[in-house]
Amino acid sequence: MVVPENMESIIIPSGNYACFEHTGRLDEIRTTLEKSYNTLKFHPEKQGIIHFEKYDKRFHWNRLDSVIEIWMFLQEETSPDLSHC
Repeated sequence: MVVPENMESIIIPSGNYACFEHTGRLDEIRTTLEKSYNTLKFHPEKQGIIHFEKYDKRFHWNRLDSVIEIWMFLQEETSPDLSHC
């Protein structure tokens, strides 16, 4: 895999992840993130990876029908059935 000069690659650890979808403008993604953290009782400051986002063909810059997947690592005490992506 070729990584562009201004980017870096990381390896995402295997495990159970919850997936949340943000639908709407990119500048409103913070609201979706906060709701997702609250749903999971997630404390991002305690994690090595806070979350990662998947941008696919459903992503359309700042359109109301744009979709971004937000993946968050599930801690052991969190139920893994929250993934719906």
